[in-house]
Amino acid sequence: MKILNYLSYFTLLVAAGLVALSGYWLIFPYKPIEVKSMVVSTTQVESGGVLIYDVDYCKPAPIKASITRSFVNGIIFTTNTVFGDAPTGCHKNSVYIQVPQELTSGEYSLRVTWSYKVNPIREIAITRDSNRFTIVGSDIDRQAEQENN
Repeated sequence: MKILNYLSYFTLLVAAGLVALSGYWLIFPYKPIEVKSMVVSTTQVESGGVLIYDVDYCKPAPIKASITRSFVNGIIFTTNTVFGDAPTGCHKNSVYIQVPQELTSGEYSLRVTWSYKVNPIREIAITRDSNRFTIVGSDIDRQAEQENN
């Protein structure tokens, strides 16, 4: 009978510990990265060309991120998700990405989302939008121009 009492107390103690741990994981204010600024330095780029944007950030912990980039112009064109592991500390990086050829000419902004899995039950996403830039000379625009002529 004593063994069942001890086993019951142990089970309750473990359950209370798991509830406390889960609560901590859910409400702790994680800050996996602080993006101070994100500026596209290439103000005009050809469709299919290379776009350069500069990111000023501070990252306190060595956590890997999944990074999603989207081109926003009334519609949202999302590119493939990549995985990155930026160094900890405060840094300024220039990032080079290829502009999809499917984008039509026009003004866009770049939306970047960094997603961090900070513990087994929580993921934190930080999203920043860049300044506006222009995409010119897309294949779609050239095809439409040829069809009109």
